[in-house]
Amino acid sequence: MTNPKVVRGLVALQAICMIVLTVVIVVQVVPLNGRVDPGTDPGKAEGGEKSDPEQAGGELPPGTVIATIGGESITLGELQKQLTMQYGHDVLRTLMVRHAIRMEAEEQGITVTDAELEQELQQLSEGYEDKESFYRAMEDQLGLSKEDVHRDLRYRLKLEKIAIADIPVSDRAVDEHLRDNKEQFAPRVQVRLSWIVTETRRLAEQAMSDAAGGADFARLAANYSIDEFTSGLGGDMGMIEMDDPFIDPQVLEAVQPLDPGDITGPLQVDEGYAVIRLTERRVSTPPDEQTIREMVRKQLALSAAPPLPSVEDQLLEKYEASFMPVQP
Repeated sequence: MTNPKVVRGLVALQAICMIVLTVVIVVQVVPLNGRVDPGTDPGKAEGGEKSDPEQAGGELPPGTVIATIGGESITLGELQKQLTMQYGHDVLRTLMVRHAIRMEAEEQGITVTDAELEQELQQLSEGYEDKESFYRAMEDQLGLSKEDVHRDLRYRLKLEKIAIADIPVSDRAVDEHLRDNKEQFAPRVQVRLSWIVTETRRLAEQAMSDAAGGADFARLAANYSIDEFTSGLGGDMGMIEMDDPFIDPQVLEAVQPLDPGDITGPLQVDEGYAVIRLTERRVSTPPDEQTIREMVRKQLALSAAPPLPSVEDQLLEKYEASFMPVQP
């Protein structure tokens, strides 16, 4: 599943990644096919003088053809113009904001430690099987590498520190929040489930009998299950929070007393009759008391601070950011 906080925190990098990806494709792929716009010498600069690609850092002239359609050519210059028009303002603002955050952090002596970064990553990766699954999701869904994720989080953590630098939060306020929100930092239980869903109870009972006789559960799921999303995965439903509102409550209740490897059922569910196997149970370890108090203090300060985009605007104004509007 996708953590919404992760998406909100990292989606700003998408435009940058798209442009970087395009540049990589243009620089690395186009020279291999050697196709250029008719009448354009790729070895000549705009002034007509011969240029050395190696001395020029491998840069291609704007007239380089990077695609054709119906006999018409699309040049590198056209692509660059379209990217600038479509993403230029947002990407430019992101770059300026990052410069402003860096300058303000240096002025205030604000840093982000590896321990703070690790703590944030731990929170953001909750709901994923492990941290590597989280990184894979960021790569697949947003095109962000592990290094991109770390870099973006460091900027965000610095911005948050800047936003709350002058907002005090009393110990009493922290105590009251902890008293009123005890469940927020309670141990979280996750289970990994596999299931077989059949149309009739008789088939479900047959699947249970086969499983009790030693048959492979994954093979039984492939043979019996009508759930198109999990039957090809051996019935695997992945890691599930025990308070997940999207999972049938009776399913969660049924697996509560099970040990890993145990099977229960048949249960009547919306899809039919389910045979369920508990594969794994995980119980998270809450942070220590001091860490929890600092997390709450930060949370309360951020709730009292201006929205982070407003803080970004203030930083841009402070450092006299200016840019030339992109014209069509």
